[in-house]
Amino acid sequence: MRYTLGYEYALTPKLFFSLEFFSSHTFKPIDFWTSNTWSHGETFGITSPLF
Repeated sequence: MRYTLGYEYALTPKLFFSLEFFSSHTFKPIDFWTSNTWSHGETFGITSPLF
């Protein structure tokens, strides 16, 4: 399961800056998830259409 909070800002009509914060959790632990803990992170990037 993953919870995400995101923000996207239009730099130009076809160019966007995006920022996301997330927390994720697995319900069935395997291998390194034996403690069944939460993981947190963030992503950021620039998005534009190909055409």
